[in-house]
Amino acid sequence: MIDSRNLEKPIQQALRQAKRDGHALVSVTLPLPGATLHSLPQVPDERYFWMRPDRGEQWLGLGRAWRFEQPGEGHLGGLSEALKDLSSRFCHIDPDACGVPPRLSLASDSHGGRITLPSIQLGSGNQTTYLTVTPDPAQPDAWIDTLERLLVAIDRPYEPPPGPLLLSLERQVPDASVWIALAERAVESLADSALQKVVLARSVSLTSQRPVDAAHLIRTLACQHAHCTIFAADVHEGCWVGASPEVLLNRHALELFCEAVAGTVRRDPYQSVDQELGDWLLRDAKNRHEHQLVVDLLRSVLEPLSASLAIPRQPSLLRLHTLQHLYTPIRATLKEDTPALEIAQALHPSPAVCGSPRQQARTWLQKYEPMDRAWFTGLSGWVDVAGGAALNVVLRCAHLQRDRIDLYAGAGLVADSVSAAEWDETEIKLDSMIQALKAA
Repeated sequence: MIDSRNLEKPIQQALRQAKRDGHALVSVTLPLPGATLHSLPQVPDERYFWMRPDRGEQWLGLGRAWRFEQPGEGHLGGLSEALKDLSSRFCHIDPDACGVPPRLSLASDSHGGRITLPSIQLGSGNQTTYLTVTPDPAQPDAWIDTLERLLVAIDRPYEPPPGPLLLSLERQVPDASVWIALAERAVESLADSALQKVVLARSVSLTSQRPVDAAHLIRTLACQHAHCTIFAADVHEGCWVGASPEVLLNRHALELFCEAVAGTVRRDPYQSVDQELGDWLLRDAKNRHEHQLVVDLLRSVLEPLSASLAIPRQPSLLRLHTLQHLYTPIRATLKEDTPALEIAQALHPSPAVCGSPRQQARTWLQKYEPMDRAWFTGLSGWVDVAGGAALNVVLRCAHLQRDRIDLYAGAGLVADSVSAAEWDETEIKLDSMIQALKAA
């Protein structure tokens, strides 16, 4: 086990020097060879976990040194201003040149959002592991105990789950007949108004014979959905865990990457059938139209901001564990240093999760959708004090509250949608998470 006392001395020395220089909020980053982060540690501290299994990247934030919350639909712009102010008065000490700026976790939904600077950060990638400590000015020594708990937790040997999870359906909102009727109402609205698309959501509540272990679920998702972004966070009085297939934006310096993901069909264990389903999806006019609405929105936002913009003319297939999606990757080089959260404000919610045009779709959903989406279709990810960001749409997710699990799914409705088929699509999306839960 890594001895926390060997870390405390150089961190304390750096912090004392920064305080003498008059800095109130200080981060210290050190390399941490020998530390291995595979999943969410079992500690009482507030946690945020982010992973890209296909790239070997993980990031964990524990506790809270600073937080800013902003309510309302335009909250991402407010969070951007708060981050800019924080960055201007922030001191980062990196004596070993790890080259990783301190990160803040983001949790954003239709009601508002928050950015949180953790007191302890542990990250890995490019065959290196690093530790960042940011003391809370109100509790300047609390990070020591948090670090000790983390080191004990990651040193614990892995314990496999105690047998399969048995799940029972408690309720669904709305039920099938109500959801299908609402979908038909939406299709009628699409035919008779300026609306082009509405994404109608539903939720399912399950109970299990034992509490669900978020760490086990993360490990399962990382195996089954290696090309997705795995995330977990202690929000909304529980732990949210998910495997998002959709990058809203990744930003490094002036380079920006986005994904359009819309249009869905199932996978099949038989390769020939699976290929036929994918080929059908690429040809299907309804799914192509639904996908193009997302691409058009991303293009309209990014074109004025970009010195160069690369968008493939035709979508390809994103093949996941149980689903195939139409997929268009988008790369841009920004003209100037536009903050990532300001760009996110313009991009989100996209037609992939809300509808098109955005405001008309929002109005329709506020009137007819009979549920609170909570964090579903919101944003998860991180931003850093140097302008970098990795933000994902909250999809394929589970809200864990001991032995209760809430799942969410949605389907994009356009003028020629068939309501029963769209219901079946939501069932496939829900089953993707149910299969992962059963293995956790």
